Amino acid sequence: MAARKPRLILWGASTPRTLRAHWMLHELGLDYEKRPIGPRTGETQTPEFTQLNPRQKIPVLQDGELTLVESAAIITYLADTYGGLRAWCHPPFLWSAPFTTSGASSS
Repeated sequence: MAARKPRLILWGASTPRTLRAHWMLHELGLDYEKRPIGPRTGETQTPEFTQLNPRQKIPVLQDGELTLVESAAIITYLADTYGGLRAWCHPPFLWSAPFTTSGASSS
């Protein structure tokens, strides 16, 4: 049986913003394909990459048919979609109900 191809593809390497996305994918334990292209190397100017991000910037995350750019959007999407806990990215005042790690709500 052939290995299943990861649904997630992260384009980019060697920048702090790209590192954020790699770090979040690692923290969430997600299997993903790495496309380690660098900035200012011409790799972001290929027709294939320009179709993904016309601004020719990294990082870019593909999740199936969805393509996201900008590291803040990528890590928020990953946390919301795969994180399981509301505590990943959103401050408490945005939660609709009280949240505690013990599962009990405070009165």
